[in-house]
Amino acid sequence: MLNGGVAKYEVGPIKASYKTPNWHPEGPQGWSFSVTSDPVDGGAPHRRLLDAISAAHPHMALNVEDADSSGYYLEGSILWQGAEIVIWAEALEGFLYIWSLEREPIEAIHTEAGIQATRIF
Repeated sequence: MLNGGVAKYEVGPIKASYKTPNWHPEGPQGWSFSVTSDPVDGGAPHRRLLDAISAAHPHMALNVEDADSSGYYLEGSILWQGAEIVIWAEALEGFLYIWSLEREPIEAIHTEAGIQATRIF
């Protein structure tokens, strides 16, 4: 909810899901969670949340880039103790999706997302 330009993140529960969660799920089934937020300054502040998680865990390798020239979609990956975690975000929809084939890294990132979501705003 917007409150003077401040976003409120909502970190969803961990659930079994496919790598590409669209109308026709694709890829292997693994584990995921999503984070939603209200738009701030015309877009969702997902990059700021990802950067905060990365800063709290120097062993984590974060790679994020715009998925298209509009800048409204981000995609990338996190390397967490040898496990690859896939991320993508839709800035206009205020939606961040985080997925891994392995549950343990998803649990660690989920916990950290909850912590950082309350700290950065």
